[in-house]
Amino acid sequence: MKKIDISTKKHPNVFALVDDEDFEYLNQWKWNLSTSGYARRLRRVGEKVKGHKNKTIWMHRIINNTPENLITDHRNQNKLGNTRKNLRTADKSLNSINRGKLSNNVSGYKGVYFDSWTSKWRAEIKIHYKKISLGRFIKIEDAIIARKKGEEKYHAI
Repeated sequence: MKKIDISTKKHPNVFALVDDEDFEYLNQWKWNLSTSGYARRLRRVGEKVKGHKNKTIWMHRIINNTPENLITDHRNQNKLGNTRKNLRTADKSLNSINRGKLSNNVSGYKGVYFDSWTSKWRAEIKIHYKKISLGRFIKIEDAIIARKKGEEKYHAI
């Protein structure tokens, strides 16, 4: 595994991790850190890059050779971990499953929240844009267990 420097004045000492076999090809360009935290570079006018038409070239999409209608998912949620083992092609649904918990989450667990209407903890999961209720529970621990079982049953990640 090798590091490609994507540092900027605002963000010094930032590196993207890539496999040894991808390093030489990727390191021929100057990469930088996007505001969303990914390694990117801007395409020059007239430059052709493996079928990518957009002006921004994303390092993870090049490595994974992601089709335009799909997303590259970072398995470990490290946006700069661009090793082939860490990248997979996904649709929007699978990508959202691998997302971390939301910033307004009070339970500390993804898919577990307090339902003020029933005064119970609720566990749910979303599969292919459809919410599936996993139950309501008096104890948060029971809701967390239900959510984990739901992930095993529906996701197999």
